[in-house]
Amino acid sequence: MAGFSSALGADFREGALVPREEELVRELVPRFCSAEWVLGKGRPQAARHPLQARVKCPGGLVRASLVLTPDKRRISTASLRGDFFAYPTGAVLDLEDRLRGAPAEAADVSEIVRAYFADSGASVPGMDGEGLARALSRALEEQA
Repeated sequence: MAGFSSALGADFREGALVPREEELVRELVPRFCSAEWVLGKGRPQAARHPLQARVKCPGGLVRASLVLTPDKRRISTASLRGDFFAYPTGAVLDLEDRLRGAPAEAADVSEIVRAYFADSGASVPGMDGEGLARALSRALEEQA
């Protein structure tokens, strides 16, 4: 607990749960123990089968994963992973946030990626964002 105390600037003490914590346990444990939660049965099919692509760039391998809205017109979630580095820390997460709700069209996605790197000053050595845009565009080709 010392690590948590230091990182969060809080003083933790062992003890019994307070009434509100006991209420939350009673409320949440059944949900998180349910088959729907554990097995993801309640999730839409699209959330279980994202569009995916891998692209090898001079700066590293990029894996793009996209989940579209049910009408397949917009990006619900975007994930960019791989063996590349992005600066500053959090740049990839910021780009993923910017893609949420974007039209599910390669040209629109490429423009969002280009604008993000131009506006934010972020960088991905060896690919300048183009590899990320290419991986996202390839993932979108999966739906065609």
